[in-house]
Amino acid sequence: MKKIIARASLVFVGMASVGCGAKTVPSSSLPMADPSEPYSAYLADDLLSINSATRELEYRCYAENGYPEFLEVLSEQKANEFRSSAATPDFKTTFRSFSKSPWFSSEQDARTRGYGNTIPGLDAQVVTMDDSFGKTADACREATLKRTSGNEDVLQEYIQVGNALAEALAVIPNQAKDSGTQKVFACMNKGGYPVDPNGPNKSMGWNVDFGVPLGVEPRMPQAEDLTKGAVTKVIPAEPALEYVPTAKESESAAAMYRCSVETGAHDDWLKIVNDAKNAALAKNEAALIELNPKIKELAKSAARALQEKS
Repeated sequence: MKKIIARASLVFVGMASVGCGAKTVPSSSLPMADPSEPYSAYLADDLLSINSATRELEYRCYAENGYPEFLEVLSEQKANEFRSSAATPDFKTTFRSFSKSPWFSSEQDARTRGYGNTIPGLDAQVVTMDDSFGKTADACREATLKRTSGNEDVLQEYIQVGNALAEALAVIPNQAKDSGTQKVFACMNKGGYPVDPNGPNKSMGWNVDFGVPLGVEPRMPQAEDLTKGAVTKVIPAEPALEYVPTAKESESAAAMYRCSVETGAHDDWLKIVNDAKNAALAKNEAALIELNPKIKELAKSAARALQEKS
């Protein structure tokens, strides 16, 4: 039984980018779109465009072979560059999410987000439990690769490099955050924004009471039984569930950001992140030198195939 679901990633959507601060200029000889951002040497946009073109051609192939439901979600999936598919990784967003300051990226970011969490929306998706879909998917994949001159080995190697770069940020020791947070909390307490680890109104994300009323955390809607009913069906898109902080919460969060800057925690975090990026880039430089030109060519080939199909 084959189950195919296209939906939005819940892990990294909506994360804020790193704010301004002291950065170490990378010493790598790799071409970079942004000389101050080491990971711009990784061609995340090109990889996304290759996989997005591939997914579109595959969806059209599915529709031509008895699964018209995929055309119903195609425009929405295209608008999001098929980021909802596990086979279409968006490393630029992943790198950004792991790099973000734990204490907000700006005062405006702090006021907007507060201490809660927004639940991202879901793209329209297709679910199929049709036993014969597996053969169709395999045939469409093979036909698409012929049209795009796709080299799956190169793509998989490049995704592995992207995973390695992401992991270098994901494993930054928690003590780096913890030591900075202690400074930030001390600054907030001193500035009239109390932080009580034993208070009754704890923030879910921080596990402390900030002494202010908090917004209402949105709840994940009850999961639908996707196998019920039609063998192949379209699941409509769902909007994001926004967290709205209270006015006092926004003021407290803004104080957290200001304290991260005043105590040096913000710049310390940026240095730790950029040192980790430079080390990971140096470790993977040889692979990127070899693979980047191949990814550029694959991006051109995929774009041509998509244009011809259109």
